[in-house]
Amino acid sequence: MGIVLKNVLGAVLIIIGVTLAVPGVPGPGLLTVVAGILLMDFPGKRILLCKILGRPSLLRAINHLRIRFSRPPLVIG
Repeated sequence: MGIVLKNVLGAVLIIIGVTLAVPGVPGPGLLTVVAGILLMDFPGKRILLCKILGRPSLLRAINHLRIRFSRPPLVIG
């Protein structure tokens, strides 16, 4: 039951993120999509996350949040 709810919440976050990314400001929408993908369980999730997080603008936004919460920067590679 918990896994199903987690996947449903992830799908809802992805839909909300795509809706937010359409108006032209990709930052908050893409972050919401990434959060939804992180919650879901499916094959190839790690590869997809690396491709999405490879976008410089999104990586900057994530690293800004990580620095704000005293975490080391995220390195993709």
